[in-house]
Parts: sequence; structure tokens; C-alpha cells
Amino acid sequence: MITVIKIVTWVLIIYMSFMTFMYVFQRHFTFAPSPENPFESDYRPFQPFTYQTPLGLTLRGLRLFPQAGKPTIVYFHGNAGHLGDRVFKADSFIPYGYGFVLVGYRGYSGNPGQPSEKGFYEDGRTVVNLLLKEGVRIQDIVFYGESIGSGTATQMAVEYPQARALVLESPFTSAADIAKRRYWFLPVDKLMKDKFQNAAKIGKLAMPVLIVHGDKDQTVPYEQGQKLFSKVVSPVKQFVTVKGANHGDMYDFGTGKTVYEFLSSL
Repeated sequence: MITVIKIVTWVLIIYMSFMTFMYVFQRHFTFAPSPENPFESDYRPFQPFTYQTPLGLTLRGLRLFPQAGKPTIVYFHGNAGHLGDRVFKADSFIPYGYGFVLVGYRGYSGNPGQPSEKGFYEDGRTVVNLLLKEGVRIQDIVFYGESIGSGTATQMAVEYPQARALVLESPFTSAADIAKRRYWFLPVDKLMKDKFQNAAKIGKLAMPVLIVHGDKDQTVPYEQGQKLFSKVVSPVKQFVTVKGANHGDMYDFGTGKTVYEFLSSL
């Protein structure tokens, strides 16, 4: 009996220690910024631009100005790599005069600071407010979120409901739902700080919504995109299955054309 009690006690100690470790260091598992600095490379016709958050962080992103009367896509990239890795996606929109802004997050792409959900929202909000101050109409802004960037894009759509559209590439219902798949034995909902609760927010939107998701996605399951789309109430909405696509190769399967066609129809 005493031996059983000792075993149970040690199991509980180990479990609680692991749970404490995961809570304290969870952002090392949630965020995966690349150590590379894209601003050491030339991404013309994109230009670097600088913006300062309300709490004093000076961040950099990349931008391409639109032709007169054309929309601007504000792009929130995914977890791995840096914003320079996504410049090629603008090729689907540049020929049509679209502007394209790649938001540089804190802690990513050589930028200072530590990543967090709240921080990402502040970074996105700072860029949107900068564009508005420059005279870009909110009706000419498209929020585009890729993977973890879907969280910031959806939040911006909630905060700026007059924007032209929301485009989500390989999105999840929430970051917590993704974490539960790996850490099913932990109380993720109680432990997780950065939940990015897309499903709880997207039903508030009346703007046009497009969701594109690869049916071979091994990072964010295809069913996550489907479930998120089921929460959309906007009268203008579309879900596109990108057949054969995994998580990071969506544009190899014509996704850029799909997004452009949706936006040009608005």
C-alpha cells in the first residue's frame, strides 16, 4: 500500500512539474521566429518601413504601395520563417495594382521584443492605424492571415469592421485547439496564454470572408478550416479546398489566383 502511494505521489509530482514547465516556457513552443533578418536582403519593389508601437517598440515591415484606387492587402504571416519568405505571394496581386503590406511582428524578422498574442494584436493595430493616418481608406484594406497570422487578421477584422474583406489561409479555430492535439493530457484551456480564438470571433463579422485550406495539411488539420468556416455568418463568404496542398505550399496549387478572383469580385 505504501509503495502504491509513493508511486502515485511521484507520478503527481512529475506531472505537476511538467505542467509548471509548460506553463512557464509555453511561448517557446507556441512561437517559432526565424533568427534571420530579412532586412539584410533586397526585396524590391518592396520597401522597408518602420512603425512604433504604443509601448515604444520600433518594428519594421515591408510594403508595396497600391496604384490609385486599388486595395491594400495587410498580410500577417505564419509561424515559421520571416516576412521575407512571403514576398512571393504578392506576385498574384502586383500586376493588378494592389498594395501589399507585410507586417513585421515583434520578435520576428530581426525585430525586437517577445512574441505574444496581445503583442501581435498591438503590432497589427499599429500598422493599420499608420495606413489610415496616411490616408488609406479602411474600405480599401484587406486583412490576410496565414496560419497563426489568422489570429491577428481575424482580430483586426473585429476591430476594423469596415475593412473590405478577411482572407484566411490554413487557419485554425483556436491555437488552443491545435495545442490540445499534442498535449491532450494537459488542461490546455487553463494553461495557455495565447489562444487566438478565431472561432469565437469570426461570427461577429459582416465583411466578406474567404477561407482557403489544403486538404493534405499536416500542421493545421483541414477540418479546422471547415469548422471555422461553419461559424461565418457574413452574406459574402467562400471556403475553397486546395486539393493536394499541405501547410506551406498553398501557392504552388493556385491559391494566389483563388484569392485574387475572390477579392476582384467584391
